[in-house]
Amino acid sequence: MYLPIRRNRGYYPTVNNVWRVFDRMMDDFVDESEMRSINSDIAENEKEYMITAELPGMEKKDVIIRVEKNNLIIEAKQEEEKEEKEKNWIRRERFQGSYRRSFVLDDTCDVEKISAEMEKGILKIAIPKAAPSVARQIEVK
Repeated sequence: MYLPIRRNRGYYPTVNNVWRVFDRMMDDFVDESEMRSINSDIAENEKEYMITAELPGMEKKDVIIRVEKNNLIIEAKQEEEKEEKEKNWIRRERFQGSYRRSFVLDDTCDVEKISAEMEKGILKIAIPKAAPSVARQIEVK
């Protein structure tokens, strides 16, 4: 399973510092109300890969999981508005945001048997491993 990670972009510390500053500028450029990443852990055993994703305050109805080509995509939308009736507002907040995370699946994954469950804001996705293909010799006719 391929996992996208930020890699060391250069050998020299000065070059790495420039890339770090650039990454921070790009992070600041993206509006906070747009897509956010989902914190997740990935574990593997002999039968399956397990993805555990944190979606605090979310419910099952807010989450969409789909497979497109060889990508497993998790999306969640959250809207929160607190309605309090008081005369003198000092501060009133509303939240609306989207979360998205994708994982590249390789040919060892059986995408037809992926299952997911969610409890108390923790999403668990089981991705069974496909049976390994057996090497065989093909007769030329």
